[in-house]
Parts: sequence; C-alpha cells; structure tokens
Amino acid sequence: MEITYHWEGDYLIPDLKLSDTTEYQIGKYGRMRKRFLEENHRGIYSYMILSETLWKHLAEIDEECNEMMDRLVRQMAKKEGVTEQLKSDDWLCWLQKMNSIRHLTMKSCAKWQNFLRKKNTYANAGISTRFLTVSPAAMISLP
Repeated sequence: MEITYHWEGDYLIPDLKLSDTTEYQIGKYGRMRKRFLEENHRGIYSYMILSETLWKHLAEIDEECNEMMDRLVRQMAKKEGVTEQLKSDDWLCWLQKMNSIRHLTMKSCAKWQNFLRKKNTYANAGISTRFLTVSPAAMISLP
C-alpha cells in the first residue's frame, strides 16, 4: 500500500482515509466488551482499531447479547408461567416475576460475554477453543 502526502506549510502530511465509514450502534454489552479489551488486551484492541474491525466486532457482540436476552426472557417467562393473563389478574406479581427474570438474564448475558471474552482471547492467541463450548442456557440456574 502506497501512502500519498501533501504539503501544509513546511510539513508533509499523509493522506489517510478510513476505508469503512459505516456507523455502528453500540449498546451496553458492546461498551462492556470495548472496556474489557482496552483494559486487558491492549494489543488486540489496538490491532482491531488499526484494521478497522473494532466497531463491527462490538456491534456483533452487542447484537448477540441482546438477542440472547430477548430469547431467554421469553423462554424463562414461559417456563415460570408469566403470561398476559397473570398481567391482567395480578400486575404486581407479574412485574416482580418479570423483573426477576430480566435480572437473571442480564447476569447470564454478562457470564456469556465473559465466556466470549475468554474464547476470543484464546483464539487470538492461537489456543484451541474446543473445550470452551458451552450453551448459554447452561449458565442460568433457575430456582
């Protein structure tokens, strides 16, 4: 790759442009992943910035965690018997159960993201990740 320069006064300034100008929406889990990479894996973080893959990676992690949250909330609500009928009969009980379910799924997503962190970190280091295959549902313990 050849870099071109232009003169500004007495200085040569490189003509650098980003190849990917897509804007990604990063939510809670994407920001958590970014902070983790900044604090614990500076080399990987720097590489991803320079290779222009960081924001896409963060958006993918955020989307995966949000989809998992939605799916787990639906599954757990069905298993616990939290229905629209309960909502119309006893809305306070419904609210308590839904808040409990959301709290459990948020903890589960945080655990899952920690798992993804380990798996991605090992993969980037060239270590086999076969032993790290775990389903997200196995990380939740229902009462």
